[in-house]
Amino acid sequence: MKTSNKILIAFTIFVFSVPVIMLAGFRNGINKKEFTVKKDTLSDSYEISKGRINSYKVIKIVGGGVPEVFSCNIYPADSASFSYTKFSESDIKVDYRGDTLLVSYGAAGRTTKNDHMTENSFVVLHVDLFLPVLNKVIIERANVAIDSVDMVASPDISFNLYDRASLQFCKAGHNKSVFVRADVHAAGKDSMIETSGMLNKVEIKAINSTLWVGRYAWVKDLRMQLDGVSKLAIESDSRIDQMSGFVSDSSTVEANWKNIRRVAVLTGK
Repeated sequence: MKTSNKILIAFTIFVFSVPVIMLAGFRNGINKKEFTVKKDTLSDSYEISKGRINSYKVIKIVGGGVPEVFSCNIYPADSASFSYTKFSESDIKVDYRGDTLLVSYGAAGRTTKNDHMTENSFVVLHVDLFLPVLNKVIIERANVAIDSVDMVASPDISFNLYDRASLQFCKAGHNKSVFVRADVHAAGKDSMIETSGMLNKVEIKAINSTLWVGRYAWVKDLRMQLDGVSKLAIESDSRIDQMSGFVSDSSTVEANWKNIRRVAVLTGK
């Protein structure tokens, strides 16, 4: 065997043997208490907080200092309740102001001061609301998503969006077949509809905020007033039977050409 081959074989054996020798030494050190294996305590630093919600007429959802740190999903349910993950350094407040259910970001932000600047940091928080009825929803600096509602219990819903709030219909975007009777179908006949969420009459008033109609959403009557620098996004697989209202010239629209033409007539009023 050539000397060069012997050197190559010896080098290969050395390379593969070093990790094995180090691992064996590390395990031996653990057994002798020379090293400590520290458990990741992240899973121990939070808890699931759940509770029932009292009677309400209005729902107000208020985020933190920046809109990206607080989100909320609203689901239809037989009884009203909430659920969220509570971290050791953060909290979500569920309170009442008369007939208004107030869900707010709470004291989750931290402020650090030094000689040169003040720095604010925020923990990303999320809450799930399970609600049998929706009448009026106010959103400030928060992202709210709704997949579907009970159209019998909530035939008309109004949303007020302020200060970079975001409202998303059918965020999940899953399609499912739903049997629709003729009395609620625009075509006037019974049929199967591909949709992930159905809403009847929806009224939106938004200032510097975003409305997103997601995939397979079906809104029968959408009435909008988008002021300031707002944004309207309509997925091509969504369905809006009737659309009316006003969209400011400074707002932006993301949609296919069919829906852009529908929105165009709502500007400049």
